[in-house]
Parts: sequence; C-alpha cells; structure tokens
Amino acid sequence: MKKNILTMICLLSVAVFAYNNVQASFVIRNDANKIMAKFDSQGNLTAEGNFTQNNTTWPANFEGFKLYDPNESVIAAIESDTGNVKIAGQFYTNQLSLTPSNELFVIKDSNGSTVAYFDKWGDLYLKGDYGHTDTDGDGIPDVNEIDYGLDPNDYNDADLNLDGDGQYNNLCEYLHSSNPNDINDAPSGNITICVPHKVDKIQRAIDASIDGDTIVVSEGTYYENIDFDSKAITLKSIDSNDPNVVAATIIDANNTSLDVVAFNNGEDANSILDGLTIRGGQYGVKCSGASPLIKNCRIMMNNLDGVYVTGNSSRPNIVNCNIVNNSGNGVYLYYNKPSSNLPKVIDCNISNNTSCGIRSEGSIFLIANCTIINNSSDGIWFRDESTSTITDCNIENNNQAGISCSGSSPLIQGCRIIGCRYGITSDNYSGWKTFYSRPVIRNCVVAKSTYSGMSINPQVAEVNNCTIYGNTQYGLYCSSNYSNVKNCIIWDNYSSLEGHNLYNCSATYSCIEDVVSGNGNIYTDPMFVNSDSNDFHLWYSSPCIDAGDPCSSYSNEPNGGGGRIDMGAYGNTDEAATSLDADGDGIADGWEHLYWPNDDPNQHNANENLDGDKFNNLVEYMFRYNPTEDTNVPIAVSRMFLSTNKFDPTKNETVTVKYMLNMNANVVINFTDSGDPNNVTKTIQHSAAAGVIQTAIWDGKDLDGLIFEKKYYDVSISADDGDGNAATYDPGTVQLDYDYGITDLVCNPRRVIATYNEFSTISYNIACDSNVIVSIYDPCGVLFTTLLNNASQQQSQNPQQVIWSPRQGEPNNPNSKYISKEGFYEVEVKFPGMREKARHKLGVYR
Repeated sequence: MKKNILTMICLLSVAVFAYNNVQASFVIRNDANKIMAKFDSQGNLTAEGNFTQNNTTWPANFEGFKLYDPNESVIAAIESDTGNVKIAGQFYTNQLSLTPSNELFVIKDSNGSTVAYFDKWGDLYLKGDYGHTDTDGDGIPDVNEIDYGLDPNDYNDADLNLDGDGQYNNLCEYLHSSNPNDINDAPSGNITICVPHKVDKIQRAIDASIDGDTIVVSEGTYYENIDFDSKAITLKSIDSNDPNVVAATIIDANNTSLDVVAFNNGEDANSILDGLTIRGGQYGVKCSGASPLIKNCRIMMNNLDGVYVTGNSSRPNIVNCNIVNNSGNGVYLYYNKPSSNLPKVIDCNISNNTSCGIRSEGSIFLIANCTIINNSSDGIWFRDESTSTITDCNIENNNQAGISCSGSSPLIQGCRIIGCRYGITSDNYSGWKTFYSRPVIRNCVVAKSTYSGMSINPQVAEVNNCTIYGNTQYGLYCSSNYSNVKNCIIWDNYSSLEGHNLYNCSATYSCIEDVVSGNGNIYTDPMFVNSDSNDFHLWYSSPCIDAGDPCSSYSNEPNGGGGRIDMGAYGNTDEAATSLDADGDGIADGWEHLYWPNDDPNQHNANENLDGDKFNNLVEYMFRYNPTEDTNVPIAVSRMFLSTNKFDPTKNETVTVKYMLNMNANVVINFTDSGDPNNVTKTIQHSAAAGVIQTAIWDGKDLDGLIFEKKYYDVSISADDGDGNAATYDPGTVQLDYDYGITDLVCNPRRVIATYNEFSTISYNIACDSNVIVSIYDPCGVLFTTLLNNASQQQSQNPQQVIWSPRQGEPNNPNSKYISKEGFYEVEVKFPGMREKARHKLGVYR
C-alpha cells in the first residue's frame, strides 16, 4: 500500500474496507507480502511491532498507513516495515456495540457492521482488543512466548505451568500480567477474557481465569464440555439480556455422554452462567454440591435433563431461563435438602420436555413465577418428602398432573393449573418407609383438567381459597372422608358421576354447585369475569365477595377488604374484589343494601338488632343470617384458623388458633395425640364474646413446662353458652416437631453382678448437639442415681457412652457397699425441659 493513496482517502472521506474473508477486514503488508498488522472481522488489531498511544512525533518516511485529521496533522500511523502501531489518542477496547462518532476512518466486516474506527482526535475504538501476532493461536503472542522461553509454534505450551505453582497455567499468567517463570509472581487483578478474541475456547478461558474474572463469549457455536472447576467467575454472552444474542451463543456438547456445563467443586453464587444456549449433552447443567447462579440461559435439547441438581450442599439459583425440549426432565433435583438458602427456580419457562417440567425426589426448594407447560409427564412431580414451595406459577397443558405429590408435602400457593390431565394429585409413597403426603394448597386456580381437578388422599393438610372449575371428572376427589376445604369455589365440574364437584369430602364457607352441607356454604353462580378465557376473578356483584370464613385474614385485600375474606383463588390477595364499607362498621355496604335497599348504609350499625333475635347485625353478617327476620339457630363455632400446621417449641415457636362464635360462650380447646384419641395433651379454657375473632396460643408445653413429644396433634374446640346449648368443631391437625432425638439406647452387657465388680456401658445416639440427663431407676421405679445431669454433648457418628457399676452402692446410703435390690433397673436418657426420652432395662444382681 502506498502512502499517497492512503492519505488521500483518509483526508477526503470515510474509508470502508470490507472483505469477504471473515478473518481479515484490513491488513498492512511489508515488501515481502508478509502481514505486519491486521484488523480482523471481530474488531481485533494484531501487529508484529509495538503499540503506543498519546504520540506527538511521527516517522518522517515510512511505508504503511498514515491517518491525518482535517487540519492535515498526523494522528495515527501503522508501519509496514516494523509493524509498530502509533496513535495520537488512546485505545478503547472491547466496545461491544460501536456507533462511530467524529470518525475519520471506519473498518467494517463483510456484513457491513463496524468493528473498528479512528476518530478525528486519533482515538482508536475496537470491538475486540489489540495485541501482537500469535502464530500458534494459543492466546499468547509470539513475542511473549519467546520472552517466556515457550515455542511460538506450539499451541499446547500455553496450557502448561512453567513455574510449577500448580494453580496458574502460562496463559493465565500472561493474561494477568504475571511472570510464568516466577513462582512468587501470582496473577492478580480481575480482567475480561473474550472468547474467541483473546482465547479460542471457553474451557481454556476458564482454566486461564482467576476468581472475579469475567469471560465474554461472542456469538457462535462452541463444541465443548466445560467445568467451572470451583472458579468464582462470570461466563456470559456479549449481551445476556438480548434473546437473539443468547440464541446465537451456543455451547454444544455434540451429543456426547458428558454434561455441557458442570459445577462439581463447591461453586457458590459468585460462579455465574449468564445468557448462553446450553445443548447437546447428557445434562445441560449439572450441579453436584455446588450453588451457582444460572440466569438468562436457554437450556435445551439435552439427552437427559436440562438441569440436574444433587447433594445437600447444592443451592443453585436458576433465574429467567428457558429450559425446553430436553429428552428427560427440565429440572431434576435429587435428594437435595440444604438446611438454609434453598435452591430457587424463578421466572423460568420450562416447557416441552419429554418427562416432567420439574422433578424433585427428597428435595426442598422454591419455585416462583415460572411457566411450566406442554411437558410430556407432570408439570411438577414431588416424591419422598419434597417439602418445597411453589408460588405464582402458570402450569398448563402438561400430559399428566399439573402438580403430583407422592409422599411429599409442598406449599402450593397462587398457581394457575389449567388444561392438564389432573390438576393436583396427592398420595402417600411407600419406599424404604412410608412417606405421607400433606400438601398445603392456597389461592390456586385448578381448571379444565381432562380428569379431576384435585385427587387427594386424607392426609392433605389444607385446601384454602382455591377456584376449582370446569374439570371433566371430579372437582375435588378424596380417597376417604376429608373436611379441610375452606373459602373455595367449586363449580361446573361436569362429570355425570355422583358428587362430581366434591367427592367423599366436605367444605365450609365455599361456593359449591352441588348442595353440600357445611357452615357458610353458598350454592349460587360465583360470577367470574370470563371463565371462557380463564379469567376467574370475581365480578363486582359476585355473591362470593366478602363471603368467606369470618375468621380468615383479609388484610391483603384492597380497600380494607370489605371486612371479610372473598371466596376463591383471589381471596386475601391484592387481586381480590371488595365491597365498600362507608360507615366502617365491619359490614359491607352491599350486604346492608341487600336487606335495606332504600336506606343509607350509614343508617345501620354493627350493634343494632332490628329483628329482636339473639344476634346483632355484625353476627348476622358474619354468619350469613337474615337481619330482618327472627333467626332461631343453636350456638355455632365458625371454622378455626391455625397460624401454622407445624411448629418447633424448642425454637420458641407457637401455634395460634383463631375462631368466632355466634353467641357468648365458655370455650374449651383441646390438643389431642393423633395416635391416641383418648390422650388429651393440652386444654385451653376461656370465655368468648360473640362476633369477635378469638385467639388461643399453645406453646407445645405441659403444665410442668416440659415440651411434648414430637407428634401430630388433633385440634378441637367446644363451646357451651351455659343454657344447655353446645357446639364442637374439629378443624384439623398441627405437627409438633423439633431436631432433638435419642436413638439406639443399649446397655452392654444387659446383665451385671455387683459382687463380681461388673459394670455396663450405656450407649446411645443424639440427633443434634444438646444437653442430656442420664438416670438409673431401681426395680420399684424409684430414682436410684443420676449419672449425667444436664451434661453438654455433641452429635457424632460414634455413640455417646456412660459407664455404670452397681458396686458404687446406693447414693442415699453411704454405708452400703452393694445395691440392696436385685432385679431389672431402668436406664433413662432425656433432654432437660422436654418429655422426649428413651429407656432401656438392665438386669442387676448381687
């Protein structure tokens, strides 16, 4: 290239060089036709010589490229004889999106996209980076390889470790400006590594990175299997928020039996996979004992599962990903029960997978705001005590159940489950032990299933504020009588089978197409906004507005909630329909207008009793009585509200019972051992006023302040007004649970003779670190001695051990040499302040 031609072009106009060869957009050659400097189509500048910026002096005569500003001052030069690059301004690298401004010279690729340009101040903007010639393409320029003692023609030596530090290969040290020949000079300072601009392969970039680095991958398909290898790095596309870029940036395992992306070495949330398409492996992403952040990715077309998570220390966060068209499950969590910081699947689309959308065995995690549709098996399948939370998900058109709970007890809340074979199924699972299924289902729409909306076993914990509509067979089917259904709308489930809305179960404060007895039930059209288009919000005049259980909370409903919770899926949410209460008396204006259509709602208050019966307006409103006619009904207890279905008294947790009466009465609340109906464990008594929500709190302790054994306890309430009127109600079960436990208590030997100086070793295991009391009781059941009193012990794989010799005599008789009573003594191990204990017999003879 001749100087006078180049300078003329640069002075007169913007010069554009665009070659069909994607490897070179603009080159400078010497007289022997050797390339001395090159702009490639990715916006990288490589040269044989040196790079200098902020230049003010220039060679007088040279061959190559010289760029002048409009004042005919030199602002850039590239020498063809030396390969030196000099500019008056500065280098600006990794400019992923170039929009030329004040440009004098523009370089474009074959598609017409700008990859580099010089502006009028001599600044050089590069889409990529600049560096020296790299003959073997290993990521280290020739000049550096020669300086390090490496071979510029040996691709593999960049991955070796000259100084033997065992951690940083030669490429890593070059990229981070440390000396690969000096073991004391370790890489530091975080950088961005561009693939393939700086390093040709993604795994090589990972191997050459240090914690805190970012690896940016350009669009293209990379046939690799990669392992984060415990690195706290970010691996991302050039724009992870652009779906088109994500779709065009692909890591493909080429249908091998290996995983595409592996996190197997304790990675945490600082290991980030962001905005890439992951396909063609056994698992798309595998997390084994790792907790990375996976976001904005397309995980598709893998031979097994899209994402596979295993190990109790695995807590990945999977956010805003499309997990589709995998030959197994979209996400599979296998026996993953971390004690805190649960794994999360949030804002994801999980669709068209050959098995389940999400499969969970023995795992605990959170699923929120996900779309789970068109999977060949269940939308979500739980088994073996998968006590997870599913909230605000859209689950549609899966070939089996929307959500299947087999021996699992998840919380399912705020979900729309439409058009699946079954909406929600629940049953026990018998594996190495029996796992009971007790899901809690709240604020869900379950509609238009081709079989039943819900098919549950009797252990289900709660179905509350659900809309169950338009299912082909049963609305809610139960295998045996079940009654914990409240505030629901169960309508238009159009099987010809008997009890097609509710089969073998009952409900209260619900809108049911069948006439089903139950406190507070109504049987009129719920008046949805548009059920044909799956809009199951309530119309403003729906009879289900403010018609739910008066004891249920409505604090999340707008405009004060009308004084009472709505029936259906949107009750006690910000999407609830509400009635106004202009005078603030706790009674909806619509209810007052119904009975006094010509009166101002402010005219009537909660305490008046115009019909002269036993009930004021507030009680008549709460219990759906007619305030204009004499109501003659017995005492009634509305459905109790339990604040939780599981609590741990060792952590000072309690359970609160709320309820309401239609008349003043004395109340008894019993907590009874579910396994022994005759064993009333705890009784709470008090006087209660009508029409007012009452509360009772149980701390899980007996009269001596000892925490009861961990069990299920049935809760019941009975009320008596003192005039012979009484009512009872059995609302359900609460689980008292804690971590403490004693197992494998044995005495070795089980028989000792005191006169032979024999002793017995008492062994036992404890479930967690705790204080223990170890005592001996004589054959008459009298405390003989205490071996450990509130002793601190730590849970271990090995049993705890205490040695006792009967030769020690009787504690209360200092003159005794041996025990005075022969027979079976009893060893007791227990925890202070708790009734939890274990006992074992020990034969003692003289």
